[in-house]
Formats: sequence, C-alpha cells, structure tokens
Amino acid sequence: MYNFKLNIPAYIFCFDKSNLILFEDRNASIQAFSLTSLNNLWKLECKDSFYEIAIINDYLYLDGGSKTEILNIFGEEIENENSLNFNISLRRGFYNFCIIRKFGHEHQFRFGIFNLKTRKVLNWILIENLLSIRIVNDFIFGSFSQKNERDLMKISENGQQLWHFNLDSLYESHASQLAMYNLGELSYITEPLLQINNLIGVLNNLLWVDVDVQMRGSFLLALDTETGAVVHLLQTTELQTAMPEHLYYYNRLGRTAKSHLDAEQNMLIGFSGDFDHWQVDLSQPEPVIKFWYLEENFKDIPEGRVSQIDFSGITPTHIFFPNSHGHFPQVIAFNRKTMQVDWRQVFNDEKGYFSPKQVKANDTHLFVHMSDNSLHIFEKTED
Repeated sequence: MYNFKLNIPAYIFCFDKSNLILFEDRNASIQAFSLTSLNNLWKLECKDSFYEIAIINDYLYLDGGSKTEILNIFGEEIENENSLNFNISLRRGFYNFCIIRKFGHEHQFRFGIFNLKTRKVLNWILIENLLSIRIVNDFIFGSFSQKNERDLMKISENGQQLWHFNLDSLYESHASQLAMYNLGELSYITEPLLQINNLIGVLNNLLWVDVDVQMRGSFLLALDTETGAVVHLLQTTELQTAMPEHLYYYNRLGRTAKSHLDAEQNMLIGFSGDFDHWQVDLSQPEPVIKFWYLEENFKDIPEGRVSQIDFSGITPTHIFFPNSHGHFPQVIAFNRKTMQVDWRQVFNDEKGYFSPKQVKANDTHLFVHMSDNSLHIFEKTED
C-alpha cells in the first residue's frame, strides 16, 4: 500500500500538490523538496525560529509568533512585503482569508482579517471583549469566552457581529433532548456543563459544532450560518453492530469523540479510542448518527485501540492513525469501506522513546511526523 522513501529532520512541515516544505529547527533552515522525485529543490538559512508554516496560493507563510514572513514558492523574499509585524493563524481551515493577531492595549490581542489573495489586512475587528476568533471555510466566528467556550458569533468581513448564539439557550429550546444527560445531578460543578469542543466545519450553509457535556458525553449541533438558529441536535445513535450492554453510553457519543466533515462524500464521520466509529449522511433532510462498535476489528492492535484520534491523515479510502501504545509504535490504516485495519507500519524502537505524533496524507504520499522531529515519507503504491 505504501513504501518507505525518505527520512529527514523536520520540526514542522507542509505540502501542496508539488512541493514539500519543512523547517529544521536545529539547523535553523527551510528546505523544499519535490514531491515527484523527493529531490531537494532549495535550502534557506534562517535567523529566526518558526512555529507554523503553510503554502497558500503559491506563497509560503512562516509564523514566528510575533511576526510572519512571506516568501514565494522558490524561497525568495517578496519585495516590500516579505515581513508582517503580526501573527497569522495557520492552523484553521481557510480559503481566502485568515485571522491575524497583534498585541494591543493592556496585553490584549487585537484581531484582524487578512486577505490571502492580496496579502493585505482587510479589516481590524473592533468588537469589545472578543477573546477568540477562527475561520472555518471562510466563515468567521468568534467568542466572548476563551476557556470553557460556550458562546459563538458570526463576524462579517468588515469586522461586524452578525449573530450571537449561547449554548445556555438549549436548556429551554431543547430541554427534552438534554434531559437524557440528567444534568441536575451535576449542580456541584462550577464550570459550564455545556462547552464547545470544536467547530467541525461548514457544509450546505450549516456550521457543525461538537459540544461537550460535562461527565456525560457529547453531541453534534448544526447552526444555520445565516441566522445562527439551531437546525439539528444529534445525540442518540442507531447501532449498526452489537455492543456490550454494560457500556452506559451505548446510545450516545462519548467524551473522547472527535469528528470530521467530509465535504466530498457529504458525510460527517467520527471516531474515539474505545472502538467507536460513526457516520452521519448529511444528504438526508433528517440526518441520524449510525454507530459501529469495532472492538473485534482492532484486536490485533497493541492494547486493542487507537491511542490518538487525528483526521489530518484522511483520504477518500482510509484514515491513518498514529498509535503509540506498546514498545513498537506504529501507524495504522483504517479502511473506510470495510472498516478493517488493512495496513500497518511499525517503527522498531524497542526502548519506546520515539512515537508518531502526527500523520498527514495526500494522493501520492504519507507523511509520518515522529516525536524526535523526524519526518518519515512513504510513497503510495496502491489502494
């Protein structure tokens, strides 16, 4: 399925269809490789360290924390605009815009919107008490809370608030659905019982949100991107396989769950480390969570479960999970059609010092980033 091709030092890395770019922290250098031949294209010595890098519209963005460098794809500086005195967030999903941050009055962050096509600041956001902001598929969302996030607002490209939603409103509007969690038993907990865990993505004008319920599990929430109104609240599941009766969460999503929006297949999929896999067909007017318990499918994996759920290694046919259980850390390939593990790559580190911390994939290659900051590159041979 994949053959090993190359092992190179890399603190952080990114790639597009043609190029692999990495920053090697120990030698403070940026290197570019061709994804066709894996030959080195160029190398650039750096004075500064970088925390995130990304290729956007054939330009290379280097986030150094307090400032951002921009180079062309050949590693050359861009006249009059190669250095920006603010931080660009490169970790969120975006197409045309991204979020920038700059320290403002009394050490508070000042947020802005950066146009990735013109490479210019579009607008600075002037909403008071805004603590966090992110872009999902070019929709801009913010919150008045940073830790234990429980509210959400949509922000226009000119920096204005369009609507505001608070999870507390669900206690009244969806009381019957929340009743299954018996939240009255948790009155001793001082933190909010409902918290936004993740903004999964936007599809068909719906923002899908993963909501955590303190000590009780989680549910999926869909908000109308135009109005902020609740369109779906999905919590109970339709079992597709047998499941042990003693598992109390058999009809709901667990707290370790992570979800991914597959726009190409019009599907919301999820996984947890306890053999749980689910799918939501978003083409249906009333979508439901179909749930599979896959203990038997993972019986040959050390400790019988996935240690880290991360969808950065997803392809149309497989999900690649880093697995650090045991003395032989490995990457496993979960076949999305058969729901079987049909490929594994074991890293023979008998002392157990190094393990895969992230896996990324494209149409031709698999990239395994190890805890010792080495990048293992595998070339695809067949599905």
